[in-house]
Amino acid sequence: MNVLASHTMPDLLTPLLFFTLTWSVAPVLICAWLGAGIGWQSIGWRQIGGAALGLLVGWATVLPVFFLAIAMMIGYAPWLPGLIAAQIIGCCAGSWVAFRLSRVGRPALPAPTLATLSENLHQLERIVREKFSEAGFAAGPVPEMDEVQIAEVLSYEQAVLLVDIRKMRNRFMRSRVVNHHEVALWADKSKELLDRLSGTSTDDLPTHTGGDASNPYLPPGHRDTLGGG
Repeated sequence: MNVLASHTMPDLLTPLLFFTLTWSVAPVLICAWLGAGIGWQSIGWRQIGGAALGLLVGWATVLPVFFLAIAMMIGYAPWLPGLIAAQIIGCCAGSWVAFRLSRVGRPALPAPTLATLSENLHQLERIVREKFSEAGFAAGPVPEMDEVQIAEVLSYEQAVLLVDIRKMRNRFMRSRVVNHHEVALWADKSKELLDRLSGTSTDDLPTHTGGDASNPYLPPGHRDTLGGG
């Protein structure tokens, strides 16, 4: 009777456990790789250590989760489907643990600077409006570049930079994927211009570097026909 029972109830646990451990190698390895950011960032020792930690703990997680899933499913599912479900749960749990732990060695992304860029642009436009008003002109919420040039509020180089900052901020706001390094670059440019216009820097007072040889508020190559130039 026991012989018949052994033939009718084959040992499914051992082969499924073997396949669980075998199939978990690739998912855990891929998740540890992705979590550590290896492949698209400069590789450092902390990344390698994080990936190794994720691999080891991820694989170590597969076995207890596998048996825990079996214990929870014994009374609710047939033997074979329950083992397959436990196998899937064990692989997913090990992969998730590997991904989370491997991020320990991943370099931190640059601090979000889109909000900084927007705030700098807001302050720049406020300063320009104030200077525009002080010059005796009336303008809308954001004076146009031609109006700024007429009022001689900014040099030509500063006006072009302000327009570029505004365009880039708007592009970043519309984009689904933002390059943090590019945002940081334009945030730095906006901060430099803000310092110059607010009087904390004297590096970019109206000079002849960006404008006409005789008037920094005019574009390069401009000639004053009224003056006979």
